[in-house]
Parts: sequence; structure tokens; C-alpha cells
Amino acid sequence: SPNLEVTATVCFPFTPVTGFDFLGVLAATYLNSSIKLLGAELFAPICLGVFGATAVSVATCNVMGAFDASIWRTNPQCNEFFRNGLGPPRSGSAVKGQRSAAKIAAAITPSTNPQKIGLLEFDTFNPSDVNDWLKLGAGNANFGQLSTKPVAGGVATPGPNEPEVLLDIDMVMMLLTLPGTRYVVYDAPSGTTFQTMLNAMINDGDTVISNSWSQCEDQTSLADAQSIDAIIATAAGSGISVVNGSGDSGSTCLDGAPNTIGVPADSPNAVAVGGTTPLPGPGLSYGSETWWDGTNHTPPSGQGGFGVSKFFSAKSYQSALSGTAMRSVPDVVAPADPAQGTLIWQADAGGCPTGGRYGGTSMAAPQWAAYIANLNAMLGTNLGNANSWFYPLAGTAAFHDATALGSDFAHVGLGSPDFSQLRMALTGLTPGAPSAT
Repeated sequence: SPNLEVTATVCFPFTPVTGFDFLGVLAATYLNSSIKLLGAELFAPICLGVFGATAVSVATCNVMGAFDASIWRTNPQCNEFFRNGLGPPRSGSAVKGQRSAAKIAAAITPSTNPQKIGLLEFDTFNPSDVNDWLKLGAGNANFGQLSTKPVAGGVATPGPNEPEVLLDIDMVMMLLTLPGTRYVVYDAPSGTTFQTMLNAMINDGDTVISNSWSQCEDQTSLADAQSIDAIIATAAGSGISVVNGSGDSGSTCLDGAPNTIGVPADSPNAVAVGGTTPLPGPGLSYGSETWWDGTNHTPPSGQGGFGVSKFFSAKSYQSALSGTAMRSVPDVVAPADPAQGTLIWQADAGGCPTGGRYGGTSMAAPQWAAYIANLNAMLGTNLGNANSWFYPLAGTAAFHDATALGSDFAHVGLGSPDFSQLRMALTGLTPGAPSAT
């Protein structure tokens, strides 16, 4: 069987910046702060993954609000949190420094549909790295929500793809912070089949599965690809969404084969995620994005994966947009350019930061997995095959579409999400009139 390869996590040299320059991209920001870590006082850099207006977390707004309080007014998502009582206390608050538990529950705790997000991995990690990353303010989740489950004997100690595992964990724990959420890392030795991994995750009750690993269609038999897709289709029918990275080398697959896409990203019953390069607007606003193409950058940073399957026909809702009879990837995109990537904590590679920014569709796929899990919780129902919900929204305000991204469907699919608009579209809501306050 072919060797399983990770959709390359590109490590881009990290250049410290002097503050929060924009909100709307995943960016690694270096802050010097006096912190308590493991009982010791020290002066150390804090790793902060800063995410933008389409899916910003309460924790991010709080951190950035400490430097510029105007974000609670100027950033739409931070303002929504503020109006729901999740921002800093307003003047005259009865208890300064505390937030209304009822407001928090109403805004971010859809307890009727708690989520369990599974991360498919062929390597493992040191839990202390994630725990320290959370203690340093990088995410608003709780370490106790994270667990591991070995498959086919598991992986005893972290190997060369440890950064991939940490990147996946960090992304979902940063963007999916609802109480009651469980994050499970399923680790298995290289050579374990996707079928074995997916079945283990489905049987364990995951609601969303995030996968950043791939093998190429030219390395895979039709029967094998169909077997994987059949499992994913069954999962979708049970309300489980599967999200796959589309790759980081354009239309060339990991084995160097041109015009070849990866498995299981080729599955028509899963969401394939490509990559963008964010172009921030002034201040803290969302600006724009383009299809990620860093092939001519110094150093080269890769390209968002795209292409057409040789195995699977396109669903009717996709072929109407793609103009091809065969399955096209990606379906959607998210920030992936490692030049504006995120930092990870990895003690055995130098700690925090490790000296590089990490990106690729290995960063984009768990972003979309977190979006879908958030939508599941907010909607009170699990989307299953999320594409069947997303494609009817093509060309609407729910997505920054190919035209807005200066690209085409072949490279960016439906585009990147405007999370608030996507949520409203799926619930049938429309924006209300602006509040005077």
C-alpha cells in the first residue's frame, strides 16, 4: 500500500511583529508578558493564534481589547459578543470584572447539541505542549476537554509529524470553544488504513472528523477509494461531517504526479478544504483573500491544492458550478498561507515559539472542522454531508466567493466563509436593523 503522507505543514520563518496589526487572518503574534507558568514567574513570549472577523473567539477579543478597547465596537464579531455580555464590564456594572452567566449561556452554550470533534492522525504529541499553549492564553478551551484514543496500537512517542498533530489540535481548540465540546486525537501507526481510522472514529461517536493526511489517487485503486468514500457516505447519513485538506502543492500530488488529487479529499461526501492568502483591510477589518499561491515567494510556501478526481463523478450541485462531470476539489477555502500562519508550542523543538509559522491546508481543514462543529451546536442539528447545505448558498453573502477572491471555482470552490452570514443563512434568519448603541 502507498505510504501515507501528511498534507505538508509548511514551516515559514517567523518574523516578530510589534502588535496586533489586523484581525481577519490567522497570524502569529509575539507578546512579551509577565506570566505564571507551572508555578514559576517568568518573562516569556506568548503564542497567540489571532483569528478574524468570520470566526473570532471571545478569548481573542479579550486579548486584543486589552490593547485597543475600540475592537468591541469596530469588529462585528467582538461587538456581537459585547452586546451579549461577553465583553469587558460596562460602566455601572453591578459586579466589575464579571460577566453575566445567563448572557454567556444564551450566546455561546448551545447545550442541546454538544460536539465531539475527532482529529485523524498518523503521529502523536506531548499533551504538556497543548496544556502549556492553553495556559499562555492561546485558546479559550479547557485542557480537560482533550483526550487521545489509540487505533491499531496507537503511536507510543511523537515522531517527525508531531507539528502536524499540534497544529490540528491548536486550530480546533482555538476556534471551537463551546463548553461541553470534546476534542479527541486518534493516533495510529503509519500504514494503518483510512478505513480503519474512520470506522474507529465513527464508532466512537464523533460529530465532526478533521483529516489533514492524504495519499494520491495514482497510488490508490478504485476499489480502495470507493471503500473509503462509502464509509464517509455512511457517516454523513448519520450526521457526521468529514473534512479533508486538499493539499499544498496546487494540482500536483504529494508523490509528484501532475494533475492528481489526494484521497480521501476526493470523496464527494466529504468537505475538501483549500487555502487562501489573507489580505487584511485597515485597522481590524476583514479585507480580502486570494487563492494561496506562494510558489514564487522567498522562501516558496506552496499552493492551495486543487484538481479533478479520476474516480468520482461530481454531485449535481457541484457540477452546475464547476462545469465538469468529475468531482472537483476544493469545496471551500480558509487561510492557509504559512507566511501568515500560526505558531505552535513544541517543547522538543525549542518551545514557544518554535521559530516558525505553520500553515498549509493542514491549518485550513481543522478551521473548517471547527466552523462546522460550531454550526452544528448553534443549529441544534448535525449537518452530516455539509456540502449539501453549503452549495445551495453559492453566490450569497455566506461566502466570499471566487470573484471576491480574484480566482475561480476550480481553485477556491465556494470560497471562504463569512461565518455570521453563513450561520444566519442556515437558520433562515436575516440581519436586523443596526442598533444605535
